[in-house]
Amino acid sequence: MNLQEACDYAVAQMVKQGGKCTDKHGNCKYKNGTKHCAVGWLLDHDNADQMDYANDVIHMARNIPVPKLIADNVQAFAVLQRFHDSRLNTRLHLVALKRYIDTSAPQYQQWVDLH
Repeated sequence: MNLQEACDYAVAQMVKQGGKCTDKHGNCKYKNGTKHCAVGWLLDHDNADQMDYANDVIHMARNIPVPKLIADNVQAFAVLQRFHDSRLNTRLHLVALKRYIDTSAPQYQQWVDLH
């Protein structure tokens, strides 16, 4: 899977689940039940160190082993993570994401529309 395919997949899964992945306090989580955040869809779902990590993807990649695709493209995945996490600036993060990938697939606009 390349960067484009990974982002397309993660955003399609975000749309399919119908919203952000948060805990009961509204904090974004990599995994909560059957929901995942954008980057969470690309992690090893059986790896508790990854799924329970309590910081952004940049810190995660510095501190614990992550998939090579994420480690090699950590800045792009940080933008994807903000695209997931943001409530007010979703369109702004979509523009930023365009520096890394083609965001013309319908799921990107569908995610914006959910907010």
